[in-house]
Amino acid sequence: MRTAAFHELDDYAFRHLVLDLLRAEGMAITEPVRSSDDILVSESVHSHRNPTLSLRWRLYLAHQRMAQAHLESNQAERLLAEFDERRRAGEGLLLVSDGEPDEQARRLLVRYVRRNPETRLAIWNRRQLSARLERQTHLQYRYSLRLPQHDVNRGLALLTHFAPLRVLFVSDQSAIAHDLHQALRSAGFEVVLASFWVYSYGPHLGTLHESLDAGPFDLVVCMMGDSFRRRLPPPLVDAIRDCYTHGGSALFFPFMAMSLDHGRYQRLGELIPVRQLQTNLFAPEMALERLAGPHRMGDYRWLIGFDTMAENTYNEFAPDDALNPFAQGISETFGLLHSYERLTLAPGATLAWADTAGNPFVALQKSVLGRGKSCYINTSCHRCLSPQDVSSPLRASAPLGTVLLHALEWLLD
Repeated sequence: MRTAAFHELDDYAFRHLVLDLLRAEGMAITEPVRSSDDILVSESVHSHRNPTLSLRWRLYLAHQRMAQAHLESNQAERLLAEFDERRRAGEGLLLVSDGEPDEQARRLLVRYVRRNPETRLAIWNRRQLSARLERQTHLQYRYSLRLPQHDVNRGLALLTHFAPLRVLFVSDQSAIAHDLHQALRSAGFEVVLASFWVYSYGPHLGTLHESLDAGPFDLVVCMMGDSFRRRLPPPLVDAIRDCYTHGGSALFFPFMAMSLDHGRYQRLGELIPVRQLQTNLFAPEMALERLAGPHRMGDYRWLIGFDTMAENTYNEFAPDDALNPFAQGISETFGLLHSYERLTLAPGATLAWADTAGNPFVALQKSVLGRGKSCYINTSCHRCLSPQDVSSPLRASAPLGTVLLHALEWLLD
């Protein structure tokens, strides 16, 4: 993952970059009158089905002046001591560093949270800073920290040897859907676009029916991240199932698992390799570990039962956790700032990759009756609670483009 050269900034510029990023993310900043006092950050956490939570943080910065430097244990120890001395009830520690905590520093942070279980700790590392900076182009210019955009068409050009194939693309018309649709066309595939505005508006269905009646498809791509509340019409559901039962393949993105959980599209159940996570089936400690992830520690009990999906949330993916070939060409851990579902595997499915918190990222399914294959990639651009756009992960992340390439190769082989 390409990260910004934060080490080229001096301490003053790094501090103001972080404050500008926090404000751009919708957080309120209270700067101290005296330089020796802490910066306070107020954050509102929204939910689809629960009251909005207000979180307060004390902000601590650990700027590294060398590329690839680590946050060392002596730095972490000093920051924790200052936080212990100054914190007030209900305040958490937001630690922002352009260096990853080394092993000793991480053990120190874990021990601190275990001794103080009511404490809330969040860590923004170099990769998370870069992921948040990626969508704030004006800050990239302001601080001379330009990040490259991934060329999706070029990344999927290796699929041209599968062309020509007939593809049904069920599109929510999100940024990631536009990127993938264009890339498949550039690879030489014949793509029939069933966009949200076509399948949800009666007068347009006639044109879609003509395309669906032309015969089974070789591949179906289904993206419903921004349109899952509108039901797919029965002919479209039949076309997806027919593709699979005739030996074709299906690539799903959120929120098909949520739709199944709400009783929709039961005829597609055997195609979809994941189900929504039921946190009540886990011990509280296991549920918190899955929901909070490695960059959040301590008192996050409110996450249990808060939402069945995560919106505009940062996750990391380690190549050592992936089945072959999904991480081929990816040499280091990468991060995504995206929206996704909290999932578990369906019976008979295979987990190809999970994020570092254990949530399924890529899941696979093979038909028990025919040659059909399906894959679920757990990322989307959904945004209905966040004040920020969730930009296309395919533009921001070259590793995600590689994962998508391997998924399509597996489906089409």
